[in-house]
Amino acid sequence: MSLLLDGIAARMATERGKIEAARRAMAEVGRQAITEGSREIFDAFPAVESFGWAQYTHYYNDGDPCVFSVSVGTDAIWINATRYDDAWVYGPNWERVGPVAEMAGVPKAAWEAVAALLGAIDEDAYEEMFGDHVQVTVYRDGHTEAEGYDHD
Repeated sequence: MSLLLDGIAARMATERGKIEAARRAMAEVGRQAITEGSREIFDAFPAVESFGWAQYTHYYNDGDPCVFSVSVGTDAIWINATRYDDAWVYGPNWERVGPVAEMAGVPKAAWEAVAALLGAIDEDAYEEMFGDHVQVTVYRDGHTEAEGYDHD
């Protein structure tokens, strides 16, 4: 029986190695996408100096499993330290009243381009690249910063 168990353990280790190699490969594709995509965004939108997002595993999910997630929709990202939602003017009943064409001096197309770039990358790659419970900011000068992120 121990020969059988040794064989199973060896096969499992081999498959685990393949999974880890695939995660590293996905992370490398993600790094390249962020590097090349951010260069395109910064070239196309001179008003964009930085952009970022948050990624974390929820602490509590109302009974459902807590899983790692990345917030990269236009309503969750930030550009030049301003979140999309923060860049809107709200009316007395909290309805959005504008500005629609330009938010915080950044064209709507820039927000959409950042969200599209970030949305193209698999969540597993984000976790491998930057870790859990972090907010990540990409700067025009090419450096990327991941800082601890406290969320509830």
